[in-house]
Amino acid sequence: MKITQITVSWGETQSLPEYCNTKPSLTLTATLDDGDDPTAAELLLWQQARDAVRAQIDAVLERNNLAAKYDPCPRYQVMRSMRPDYYRKKQVPEEEWPNVVLILPDTDAHPKGYVHTLYPDSRNLRYPYALKKAQEKAQKDGATLINCADGDLTKIPPMPGSDEDNPF
Repeated sequence: MKITQITVSWGETQSLPEYCNTKPSLTLTATLDDGDDPTAAELLLWQQARDAVRAQIDAVLERNNLAAKYDPCPRYQVMRSMRPDYYRKKQVPEEEWPNVVLILPDTDAHPKGYVHTLYPDSRNLRYPYALKKAQEKAQKDGATLINCADGDLTKIPPMPGSDEDNPF
């Protein structure tokens, strides 16, 4: 028997908010030339189909305000300074209240005085999505956007009442 074509199909179901799902699928067919390895061609088709379906799932998740889950790129988090009622309780003068939104590498280190504020998720974000969400949040709150995605955390201003030598 001589194999001349290989066809693979890949599909996944991803749950979305409000009892919705997305079910992208893809079928790929390769026509083999003389000397092509059918096993290698099949593996390549499976990988291409899987990657394409998962890219679609990531795009749908972000359109639904959720973090992408398959893309292996570096991830980021968005944080903002504490709300004014926090500073009133600490008796910090109003002119010292910071109004800042940060984009940070997604690590467990959190600068003191900053909180995650995006719903439903503000961690594990791809950079373009993190930037979009941070810009929206900064504009909505009239805040200053500080982009520390490059890992330079020296740009983060110290919060009132925090140890300026150690903002974490």
